[in-house]
Amino acid sequence: MRISELLEQTIAPVPPGQTKPLPPPAASPTTPPPTGAPPPIAPPANPNTPQVGQPIAQQPTAQQQQQQQQLTQQSKDTMTDLDKIAAQIVGLKQKQQQMQQQMTAV
Repeated sequence: MRISELLEQTIAPVPPGQTKPLPPPAASPTTPPPTGAPPPIAPPANPNTPQVGQPIAQQPTAQQQQQQQQLTQQSKDTMTDLDKIAAQIVGLKQKQQQMQQQMTAV
């Protein structure tokens, strides 16, 4: 998990008109809330925030896509080079066999 994702999950969203997030409500069962005070309001759930247990879908960035394309091209180039080397080896083996046949015929 990235640090920014962890921060987004742990920091409560700031309601409009406030400069900092609401503090978490104190869990004190012996102290009732004062009468006439509105009940604490939980911040609305943000539909864009991933919920616990849901996988986070990540879109690759342009840089990641470019790196992936470079790796793919390098892999293709490497396979082409290996094919050329294999063809050279086959050709050299054929020459070796021909030379051995010529040596045994003499």
